[in-house]
Amino acid sequence: MITKHCNLACKHCFEGSSPSFEVKRISSSDTDRILSQFEAANIQTLKITGGEPFSHPDIDNFLFKAIQCHFETIILTNALLLNKQRIDMIKKGHIQLGISLDGMTSDTHDFIRGKGAFDKLIRILKILSLEDIKFSITCTI
Repeated sequence: MITKHCNLACKHCFEGSSPSFEVKRISSSDTDRILSQFEAANIQTLKITGGEPFSHPDIDNFLFKAIQCHFETIILTNALLLNKQRIDMIKKGHIQLGISLDGMTSDTHDFIRGKGAFDKLIRILKILSLEDIKFSITCTI
């Protein structure tokens, strides 16, 4: 877990994450040390969770360094903080995404995640598909 901070306050969050959690920084030296230890231990897969990993202020730097280490990288995300720069990095690094979707309509998804989350997510999923980025859908039943 890279952060407990999240841009959403979902009704069912088992992590208790929300926008009210302070965003904590991992220093560049800590990032380097952690990734070096993972490499030395021959870790093959790096799964990044949170809160919302993309809410961490140094996530872009962390991902850049993880890509250099050639881990199979998977990020569990609500995807709402993805932008063109991050999508380009995800594509370049062959990063896989596990994206939270809690219903096939805005009524259901937005009830859990907040008004407008569904429509924004659908737009992002279309972009990811066009960019040929590998993702899976995760949901809470």
